[in-house]
Amino acid sequence: MEILLIPILFIGLIALFTLFVTVKQGSIAVVTVFGKYKRILRPGLNMKMPFIEKIFSRVSIQNRSVELEFQALHQIAEGVDLVFKIGEQLKDSSLVARRILTYRHQLVASPVYLAKCNAPKTPQDLLDHRLLAFSFWTPENSWNFAQANGKKKETLTFRPFLSMNDYAGLATALLAGTGIGDLPPLVQPELLHDGRLIEVMPGWHFSIFHLWVVHLGNRYITRPVRVFKEFATQMAPTLFPTLPT
Repeated sequence: MEILLIPILFIGLIALFTLFVTVKQGSIAVVTVFGKYKRILRPGLNMKMPFIEKIFSRVSIQNRSVELEFQALHQIAEGVDLVFKIGEQLKDSSLVARRILTYRHQLVASPVYLAKCNAPKTPQDLLDHRLLAFSFWTPENSWNFAQANGKKKETLTFRPFLSMNDYAGLATALLAGTGIGDLPPLVQPELLHDGRLIEVMPGWHFSIFHLWVVHLGNRYITRPVRVFKEFATQMAPTLFPTLPT
Protein backbone atom coordinates (compact mmCIF):
# COMPACT_ATOMS: atom_id res chain seq x y z
CA MET A 1 0.00 0.00 0.00
CA GLU A 2 2.81 2.42 0.88
CA ILE A 3 4.49 1.64 -2.44
CA LEU A 4 1.29 2.61 -4.28
CA LEU A 5 0.90 5.82 -2.30
CA ILE A 6 4.28 7.19 -3.37
CA PRO A 7 3.49 7.52 -7.11
CA ILE A 8 -0.02 8.79 -6.31
CA LEU A 9 1.39 11.50 -4.06
CA PHE A 10 4.00 12.33 -6.68
CA ILE A 11 1.35 12.75 -9.41
CA GLY A 12 -0.77 14.79 -7.02
CA LEU A 13 2.10 17.16 -6.32
CA ILE A 14 2.77 17.64 -10.03
CA ALA A 15 -0.93 18.35 -10.61
CA LEU A 16 -0.93 20.89 -7.76
CA PHE A 17 2.11 22.73 -9.09
CA THR A 18 0.70 22.86 -12.64
CA LEU A 19 -2.79 23.91 -11.51
CA PHE A 20 -1.89 27.59 -11.16
CA VAL A 21 -0.50 29.81 -13.90
CA THR A 22 0.75 33.35 -13.48
CA VAL A 23 0.45 35.64 -16.49
CA LYS A 24 2.58 38.78 -16.36
CA GLN A 25 1.08 42.22 -16.71
CA GLY A 26 0.96 43.37 -20.33
CA SER A 27 0.70 39.85 -21.75
CA ILE A 28 -1.77 37.03 -22.33
CA ALA A 29 -1.42 33.25 -22.44
CA VAL A 30 -3.02 31.07 -25.13
CA VAL A 31 -4.32 27.75 -23.78
CA THR A 32 -4.80 24.64 -25.92
CA VAL A 33 -6.33 21.22 -25.25
CA PHE A 34 -4.79 18.38 -27.26
CA GLY A 35 -3.45 20.92 -29.75
CA LYS A 36 -6.77 22.78 -30.24
CA TYR A 37 -7.30 26.37 -29.13
CA LYS A 38 -9.35 26.57 -25.91
CA ARG A 39 -9.15 30.01 -24.28
CA ILE A 40 -7.01 33.00 -23.28
CA LEU A 41 -5.62 33.66 -19.80
CA ARG A 42 -5.44 37.29 -18.77
CA PRO A 43 -2.77 38.93 -16.54
CA GLY A 44 -2.73 37.69 -12.95
CA LEU A 45 -3.12 34.31 -11.24
CA ASN A 46 -5.11 31.80 -13.29
CA MET A 47 -6.06 28.14 -13.00
CA LYS A 48 -5.86 25.46 -15.67
CA MET A 49 -6.57 21.73 -15.82
CA PRO A 50 -3.38 19.78 -15.05
CA PHE A 51 -2.18 17.40 -17.80
CA ILE A 52 -5.09 18.48 -20.08
CA GLU A 53 -4.70 22.19 -20.75
CA LYS A 54 -1.33 23.47 -21.96
CA ILE A 55 0.07 26.93 -22.45
CA PHE A 56 0.59 27.14 -26.21
CA SER A 57 2.29 30.54 -26.08
CA ARG A 58 2.65 33.69 -24.02
CA VAL A 59 2.20 36.86 -26.04
CA SER A 60 2.95 40.43 -25.06
CA ILE A 61 -0.04 42.66 -25.64
CA GLN A 62 2.47 45.23 -26.82
CA ASN A 63 2.92 43.01 -29.90
CA ARG A 64 -0.85 42.86 -30.28
CA SER A 65 -0.71 39.80 -32.49
CA VAL A 66 -1.33 36.14 -31.73
CA GLU A 67 -0.63 33.67 -34.52
CA LEU A 68 -1.85 30.17 -33.70
CA GLU A 69 0.35 27.96 -35.84
CA PHE A 70 -2.05 25.06 -36.23
CA GLN A 71 -1.86 23.02 -39.41
CA ALA A 72 -3.78 24.35 -42.40
CA LEU A 73 -4.24 22.58 -45.71
CA HIS A 74 -3.86 24.18 -49.09
CA GLN A 75 -7.16 22.38 -49.75
CA ILE A 76 -7.63 21.57 -53.41
CA ALA A 77 -3.91 21.63 -54.19
CA GLU A 78 -3.30 18.92 -51.60
CA GLY A 79 -5.85 16.53 -53.04
CA VAL A 80 -8.85 17.29 -50.83
CA ASP A 81 -12.08 16.36 -52.65
CA LEU A 82 -14.35 19.05 -51.26
CA VAL A 83 -13.70 22.27 -49.32
CA PHE A 84 -15.64 25.16 -47.85
CA LYS A 85 -14.50 28.62 -48.92
CA ILE A 86 -15.58 32.06 -47.75
CA GLY A 87 -15.54 35.11 -49.98
CA GLU A 88 -17.57 37.67 -51.84
CA GLN A 89 -17.10 35.90 -55.17
CA LEU A 90 -14.92 33.00 -56.36
CA LYS A 91 -13.01 33.85 -59.54
CA ASP A 92 -11.05 30.62 -60.15
CA SER A 93 -12.56 29.16 -63.34
CA SER A 94 -11.15 25.70 -62.56
CA LEU A 95 -13.44 25.35 -59.53
CA VAL A 96 -17.07 24.29 -59.33
CA ALA A 97 -18.72 26.20 -56.48
CA ARG A 98 -22.16 26.16 -54.90
CA ARG A 99 -23.19 28.96 -52.57
CA ILE A 100 -24.79 27.60 -49.40
CA LEU A 101 -24.90 30.62 -47.04
CA THR A 102 -24.90 34.42 -47.25
CA TYR A 103 -24.12 36.59 -44.24
CA ARG A 104 -22.16 39.54 -42.87
CA HIS A 105 -19.83 39.83 -39.90
CA GLN A 106 -21.06 41.74 -36.87
CA LEU A 107 -19.23 44.28 -34.73
CA VAL A 108 -19.65 43.12 -31.13
CA ALA A 109 -18.55 43.75 -27.56
CA SER A 110 -19.46 42.46 -24.13
CA PRO A 111 -21.87 44.35 -21.85
CA VAL A 112 -19.00 44.61 -19.35
CA TYR A 113 -16.85 46.52 -21.82
CA LEU A 114 -19.68 48.79 -23.01
CA ALA A 115 -20.58 49.63 -19.39
CA LYS A 116 -17.09 51.13 -18.94
CA CYS A 117 -17.07 53.41 -22.00
CA ASN A 118 -19.31 55.22 -24.45
CA ALA A 119 -20.59 52.97 -27.23
CA PRO A 120 -19.37 54.13 -30.68
CA LYS A 121 -21.93 55.54 -33.09
CA THR A 122 -19.77 55.96 -36.23
CA PRO A 123 -16.73 54.13 -37.62
CA GLN A 124 -14.42 57.00 -36.62
CA ASP A 125 -15.59 56.66 -33.00
CA LEU A 126 -14.02 53.20 -32.97
CA LEU A 127 -10.54 54.73 -32.92
CA ASP A 128 -11.18 55.68 -29.28
CA HIS A 129 -11.64 52.00 -28.37
CA ARG A 130 -9.57 48.85 -28.06
CA LEU A 131 -10.19 47.01 -31.33
CA LEU A 132 -9.83 43.25 -31.82
CA ALA A 133 -9.48 41.86 -35.32
CA PHE A 134 -8.64 38.75 -37.27
CA SER A 135 -4.95 38.66 -38.09
CA PHE A 136 -3.83 38.96 -41.70
CA TRP A 137 -0.15 39.07 -40.71
CA THR A 138 0.10 42.82 -41.20
CA PRO A 139 0.52 45.51 -38.51
CA GLU A 140 -2.61 47.35 -39.69
CA ASN A 141 -6.13 46.16 -40.39
CA SER A 142 -9.04 47.67 -42.30
CA TRP A 143 -12.79 47.41 -41.87
CA ASN A 144 -15.18 48.43 -44.64
CA PHE A 145 -18.52 49.76 -43.45
CA ALA A 146 -21.72 50.77 -45.20
CA GLN A 147 -24.70 52.43 -43.57
CA ALA A 148 -27.71 50.12 -43.30
CA ASN A 149 -29.69 52.51 -45.53
CA GLY A 150 -26.89 52.36 -48.14
CA LYS A 151 -26.32 56.14 -48.19
CA LYS A 152 -22.72 56.21 -46.98
CA LYS A 153 -19.61 54.03 -46.95
CA GLU A 154 -16.46 54.31 -44.83
CA THR A 155 -13.18 52.44 -44.50
CA LEU A 156 -11.47 52.39 -41.12
CA THR A 157 -7.75 51.61 -40.99
CA PHE A 158 -6.33 50.88 -37.55
CA ARG A 159 -3.73 49.00 -35.51
CA PRO A 160 -5.56 46.31 -33.52
CA PHE A 161 -5.20 46.19 -29.77
CA LEU A 162 -5.24 42.40 -30.23
CA SER A 163 -5.20 40.40 -33.47
CA MET A 164 -5.48 36.63 -33.77
CA ASN A 165 -5.86 34.21 -36.66
CA ASP A 166 -8.64 32.34 -34.86
CA TYR A 167 -12.19 33.65 -34.45
CA ALA A 168 -12.91 31.36 -31.51
CA GLY A 169 -9.99 32.99 -29.70
CA LEU A 170 -11.29 36.45 -30.53
CA ALA A 171 -14.72 35.48 -29.18
CA THR A 172 -13.12 34.50 -25.87
CA ALA A 173 -11.24 37.79 -25.67
CA LEU A 174 -14.40 39.76 -26.49
CA LEU A 175 -16.34 37.91 -23.78
CA ALA A 176 -13.65 38.87 -21.30
CA GLY A 177 -14.32 42.55 -22.02
CA THR A 178 -11.07 43.20 -23.86
CA GLY A 179 -12.62 45.50 -26.47
CA ILE A 180 -14.71 45.66 -29.65
CA GLY A 181 -14.24 43.27 -32.55
CA ASP A 182 -15.85 41.61 -35.54
CA LEU A 183 -17.19 38.07 -35.53
CA PRO A 184 -18.84 35.98 -38.25
CA PRO A 185 -22.30 34.80 -37.12
CA LEU A 186 -21.21 31.20 -37.73
CA VAL A 187 -18.87 31.38 -34.71
CA GLN A 188 -20.72 30.76 -31.43
CA PRO A 189 -23.98 32.51 -32.46
CA GLU A 190 -25.43 31.75 -29.04
CA LEU A 191 -23.23 34.51 -27.56
CA LEU A 192 -25.38 37.16 -29.24
CA HIS A 193 -28.64 35.29 -28.71
CA ASP A 194 -27.92 35.03 -24.96
CA GLY A 195 -26.84 38.66 -24.63
CA ARG A 196 -23.29 37.79 -23.60
CA LEU A 197 -22.16 39.83 -26.60
CA ILE A 198 -23.99 42.85 -28.04
CA GLU A 199 -23.90 44.18 -31.58
CA VAL A 200 -22.22 47.58 -31.72
CA MET A 201 -23.15 50.26 -34.27
CA PRO A 202 -26.08 48.28 -35.77
CA GLY A 203 -26.66 51.13 -38.22
CA TRP A 204 -23.33 50.35 -39.92
CA HIS A 205 -22.74 47.01 -41.65
CA PHE A 206 -19.78 45.02 -42.87
CA SER A 207 -19.64 43.67 -46.42
CA ILE A 208 -21.64 40.60 -47.39
CA PHE A 209 -19.81 37.26 -47.56
CA HIS A 210 -20.79 33.92 -49.05
CA LEU A 211 -19.96 30.41 -47.90
CA TRP A 212 -19.25 28.10 -50.83
CA VAL A 213 -18.76 24.38 -51.13
CA VAL A 214 -16.09 23.87 -53.78
CA HIS A 215 -14.38 21.14 -55.80
CA LEU A 216 -12.22 20.96 -58.91
CA GLY A 217 -14.13 20.85 -62.16
CA ASN A 218 -11.71 18.42 -63.81
CA ARG A 219 -11.62 15.90 -60.94
CA TYR A 220 -13.91 12.89 -60.69
CA ILE A 221 -16.26 13.27 -57.73
CA THR A 222 -17.18 10.01 -56.02
CA ARG A 223 -20.74 9.26 -54.96
CA PRO A 224 -20.05 9.73 -51.20
CA VAL A 225 -18.59 13.18 -51.92
CA ARG A 226 -21.62 14.13 -54.07
CA VAL A 227 -23.97 12.96 -51.32
CA PHE A 228 -22.07 14.99 -48.71
CA LYS A 229 -22.17 18.06 -50.97
CA GLU A 230 -25.96 17.80 -51.27
CA PHE A 231 -26.27 17.18 -47.54
CA ALA A 232 -24.19 20.28 -46.72
CA THR A 233 -26.20 22.39 -49.15
CA GLN A 234 -29.49 21.36 -47.53
CA MET A 235 -28.36 21.43 -43.91
CA ALA A 236 -26.45 24.75 -43.81
CA PRO A 237 -29.58 26.96 -44.00
CA THR A 238 -31.24 24.75 -41.38
CA LEU A 239 -28.34 25.11 -38.96
CA PHE A 240 -28.14 28.89 -39.49
CA PRO A 241 -31.68 30.02 -40.36
CA THR A 242 -31.43 33.70 -39.34
CA LEU A 243 -28.06 35.07 -40.43
CA PRO A 244 -27.53 38.86 -40.60
CA THR A 245 -27.25 40.18 -44.16
